[in-house]
Amino acid sequence: MPRAGGTMLCLGAMCLSLLLRSPVRATHESVDVTLTYYSLRGVTYSGGQTGPGVAACSYNFAMGTRLRLPDGTVVRCEDRGGGLGARHVDVWVASYEEAIRRGRYTATVTIVHPEE
Repeated sequence: MPRAGGTMLCLGAMCLSLLLRSPVRATHESVDVTLTYYSLRGVTYSGGQTGPGVAACSYNFAMGTRLRLPDGTVVRCEDRGGGLGARHVDVWVASYEEAIRRGRYTATVTIVHPEE
């Protein structure tokens, strides 16, 4: 029997249980994430430029998802990061020093609807 969120893949009498990462739904839900900061400049995964309002998000978040951070700032998932685990949001800031100062912590973010 697969675990919650999983599925069974069977070939003849042999079955393999697969646990799939569940995507975060695009609703007004609040999600606990690992929140970090980065300051690299360049082209994002989506083809835009890094800058204010840009975040690198784990694959649980669709490109373009808008998130409201605990301080009220709204960022858009426009980048990916090789070292990002599930439910991880890495927010762009202007300097390395600011990224270090803000650190790494668990926070609750809210998914923002496009019309907001």
